[in-house]
Amino acid sequence: KCDRETIVAMTPIFLREWNSYKDKLQILCAENEENLKNYDKEAVADMLDSLKQAADEFDISGMDECMDVLNHYRYEETLAEKMEQLSSLVGQFDVEQTMLMAEEIKLLL
Repeated sequence: KCDRETIVAMTPIFLREWNSYKDKLQILCAENEENLKNYDKEAVADMLDSLKQAADEFDISGMDECMDVLNHYRYEETLAEKMEQLSSLVGQFDVEQTMLMAEEIKLLL
């Protein structure tokens, strides 16, 4: 049986565990960071256009392929945060927000 009290009592435990993964996985992120190349504005802008087109066509695998390419670049902090948001939107299949975020990122390039 799952009631409100149980959920409230267990939430902090689950949140602590969930948040601990960031530290645990940081090692993998550091290793991957070494393999990234500095981004090229034109190449990223073209890939964002391709992503928007794939989103407009509801081409989920095309969207994933575009994100794979975009994730192989190293970005400054602001762009990196936006790229994380974009990746999350693609993962959620949020086509409309993906297209808006891609356009927003293009303006930051």
